[in-house]
This record gives sequence, C-alpha cells and structure tokens, in this order.
Amino acid sequence: MVRYAILFLVSIFSVVTIGFADHVPRSLQARGKPEKILAGISLDHGKIKNVIARYGKPTEVKRWVESPAFNEIPTYDYYWKKGDWTLHLVVSKGPGLIRYEIIDLIEIGGTASIGASGKTGAGLWLGDKISDLVRIYGKRYQEHYVQSEALHEITVTWRNEVSSLSAEFDKSGRITKLSLVGPE
Repeated sequence: MVRYAILFLVSIFSVVTIGFADHVPRSLQARGKPEKILAGISLDHGKIKNVIARYGKPTEVKRWVESPAFNEIPTYDYYWKKGDWTLHLVVSKGPGLIRYEIIDLIEIGGTASIGASGKTGAGLWLGDKISDLVRIYGKRYQEHYVQSEALHEITVTWRNEVSSLSAEFDKSGRITKLSLVGPE
C-alpha cells in the first residue's frame, strides 16, 4: 500500500513539474536535442500497434476523459507488467473522421536487467547514476527530494519542445524509473 502511495505521489509530482515546463528558469532549461525515445518507443512516431507487436498484449488498459461535458479527447492508459519491470503509456486518440493517436507519456520502471527496453534514445539506462544523466543531457535540470518518502527525482526539460525526461533514483543513487513526456 505504501508503495502505491509513493507511486501516486511521484506521478502527481511529475505531472505538476511537467505542467510548469514553461516556467523553468532559462538557466535550468536543457540545451541540445530533446529526448524523444524511451523503451524503443518514439513520442513523435510511436503507435500502440507497434508497441503491442514489441511487448505483447497490455496487462491493463484504462480509458478516461477529463471533462466529458466538453467533448475532450479520450485518453488511454496502457500498462505492461513483466517480471520486475513495468511499462506505462498514456495515449490520446482522436475520434471521428480525423483519427489520430498521440503518445503523451512513456514510463518504464524496474531494474537494469530488462535490456535495451530500459533506455532512452540518447543512451540513459535504468540502473545508471546521476553522473550518467549529466554526461548525456548536461547540468541543466531540476532536482526534487521528498525526504519522507525517500524520493529523489531529476527532471530535464527542453524549452523549445516543452518535453521533459524524469529520472527517479533509489537510495543507492541508481535510476529505477524513467518518464518521458512530450509537448502539451
């Protein structure tokens, strides 16, 4: 139960951090090419059918709409739970004549033993340390601690693309979860 509460807090904290990406001080905005790939899935070109071909049928799918009265776009949470790792995607799908599918979030968590599925396009892996994140993405990031939950997270935000990569660290300083969010 405590683990789920921690995951909930991390998810909320990540969304809040990403929601204020426009307000990240210029000195903390990452330079260089924004990250677009996590777990072999592209934010720009990824499709659920390709993810299913790679990872198999999702363990769970949830559909939700924030404000049904305003005919908002339905959003789907896809979850894959395999051994000691999980994959979570949030996908918006446009109904009607103009159908589309946008991957809004890619999140992978677990141990480094999941292989190539546990890395970003630039080569940051589950199990890596902060020094690896800095080597790949630079020193411009936001760092967050929640002492009571032993939570340590770093978020790299690219201003031009308004995309963010968050890495959650365990007590030994190793990455246990990577989350990639695309432009709003």
